[in-house]
Amino acid sequence: MLKDKTDVESIKIYIITEGQNPFDLDQVLEVLVNITTRKIALQDVQKSLENISEKGRSAFKTFVNERLEDGHIKGFWDPLGRITVLTFF
Repeated sequence: MLKDKTDVESIKIYIITEGQNPFDLDQVLEVLVNITTRKIALQDVQKSLENISEKGRSAFKTFVNERLEDGHIKGFWDPLGRITVLTFF
């Protein structure tokens, strides 16, 4: 437990001194920023991440319609399609 506490402290210190501290509301930027590298997300990455909730809801609705509704098209255990999301990396 002591090692875990030390590791958490190290991460906290790194984020505060080297990264973008997400808890310092005076320093929060208006754009998406990687908190460990301080790199600002490209415009297409920002747009992709802003719409992630809607993509998830849409995938859920598709899952329910295809697998749980009467006369379902696919089996419950069939593989899911991928949701394409751009990320920082």
